[in-house]
Amino acid sequence: QVLCPSCAMSAAVSWKTARLTWDDIGLLEPGRWLNDAVIGFWTEYNSAAMGDAVCVMDPAAGFWVAVEEDMEDLQDGLQPLDLQDKQIVLVPVNDRSERGSEGGCHWSLLELRRGEAGITGHYYDSIGVGNLSQAQKLANKVVSFMETKQQRCEVKVEACGKQSNSSDCGVFALLFIETLLSGGDTAAVTPGDASAMRQRMKQVVMSLAKPR
Repeated sequence: QVLCPSCAMSAAVSWKTARLTWDDIGLLEPGRWLNDAVIGFWTEYNSAAMGDAVCVMDPAAGFWVAVEEDMEDLQDGLQPLDLQDKQIVLVPVNDRSERGSEGGCHWSLLELRRGEAGITGHYYDSIGVGNLSQAQKLANKVVSFMETKQQRCEVKVEACGKQSNSSDCGVFALLFIETLLSGGDTAAVTPGDASAMRQRMKQVVMSLAKPR
């Protein structure tokens, strides 16, 4: 079915503060790269099941934190997240590094976890370590809002499943979130899991979508 441009760009699904257009929904098809709207929608949809001790930062907010240099603005933006009360903070990380630049082309995941030794950083990437510097920059900014006595956080690259194509990085980032929160092994995530995840996401989104 061919949609008019205005229909394709109108909100097809709404969930709390998250919105998806029909163009966004089309990205759930195999071989398509997920954008920040789809990733943000899925984490918002599942946020109630994650518990009060977990914060999954919206990917657009994560990018803003990475590039924002004004500490007062960061304070105002992050204060509503109550990061000082969180045990785990998860942030989908994109390789876009500057304001005004084109959207990036790869997603990975940063995990900040509170423990006896303070806040530790963990990096999960379904291809390599291309976003590690961005994740490290983000971690150093967020950690001080989780623990005022800690100003830096060394991010460690963790073992995790690898994608077999050029489009499933965002799906893998979402799978890593689910796996970490369920106590599973991120190294056991497979391309088959990514295919099943796309189907599951599409079923949920379509069940919430407005009629075309």
